[in-house]
Amino acid sequence: MYVLTIKNSTYIINITYVIIIMVIMHKELSSIELRQNLADVLNQVNYKNETFIITKNGKPTAALIDLETLNKLKDLQPDNTSS
Repeated sequence: MYVLTIKNSTYIINITYVIIIMVIMHKELSSIELRQNLADVLNQVNYKNETFIITKNGKPTAALIDLETLNKLKDLQPDNTSS
């Protein structure tokens, strides 16, 4: 669970909703733009928790998300290691 504050109102929300918001509020970047601005993009992902959809020939091909969010996504997946 997360605590979200908007205009002095506090809400407790589930991580699923945070991920949905992140996906909706992403920035799109071509692979060429990524290559030209890699250090800046990585800083935005790392320090501002921004999400980027990377495109190649105009088609979405990959996403950049911060490591903390990736680990939370992994925690949401069912454990497939049991026999």
